[in-house]
This record gives sequence, structure tokens and C-alpha cells, in this order.
Amino acid sequence: MPSPMGESTVECGSLSSMLTVSFTIGDKVFDLYPEEYILKVDEGPQAQCISGFTALDVPPPRGPL
Repeated sequence: MPSPMGESTVECGSLSSMLTVSFTIGDKVFDLYPEEYILKVDEGPQAQCISGFTALDVPPPRGPL
């Protein structure tokens, strides 16, 4: 669920079922694995996992993106 700041939390136990995200720049493919785009804060039952992707809304005249 996104926060007002655009951050989204995910269940830390679901990382193994998340997809690899790939970006292509030029002819080079860059793969990001869940362990690379999910930030795990704290350990144990207090752990919280936050997506490294953030919602961004750019209004006109520079947006929408």
C-alpha cells in the first residue's frame, strides 16, 4: 500500500515470489532482483520491507510522465 510519500511496503516473506525487473539501456540489459529493489529495515518480527520504486506524479506543464 503506497504511503502519502509514495513509498510502498511489501511482505518480507514474499521476496522469493517477486519478479526480476529488467531495464535495457542501449544494448545492455540490467536485471534487478527483489533483494536489490526491496529495502529490508530491521530484523525478525519487527522487519519491514519497502519497495525501492516510488510513485511520482508530475503535474503539467512538465507532466504527466
